[in-house]
Amino acid sequence: MSARHRLSLYRRILRLHRLKLPDLQRSVGDQYVRQEFRAHRDVKPEQEKQFLHQWEDYAAHLSLEADFFGLGRDLSKADVESLSDDQKAQLQRLQSSAASIGIQEKAEAGDNPYEKQ
Repeated sequence: MSARHRLSLYRRILRLHRLKLPDLQRSVGDQYVRQEFRAHRDVKPEQEKQFLHQWEDYAAHLSLEADFFGLGRDLSKADVESLSDDQKAQLQRLQSSAASIGIQEKAEAGDNPYEKQ
């Protein structure tokens, strides 16, 4: 894949985040995309092909389905099992970050997320 294709995909994802995601999700998503694209800058061609393919799928999902069906999808058991240990650790960090954002949003709305209902 060319550097031009890579940059175009990167920009398209950031543009989709700007158009489709709420501010907090956009902030987390943009940071994650930047980190991933930097971390995978100098990988083998086969890894780059797979990396870009997954991000193209993400962009397609975000552009086609976000307006109609909500965001995201659950990972299948097979998806989770196919992850490397590093990817599983990263998934845990993302889940923790997402959970803390939910707590932050509730607090900003005046709800105490730690208070029992």
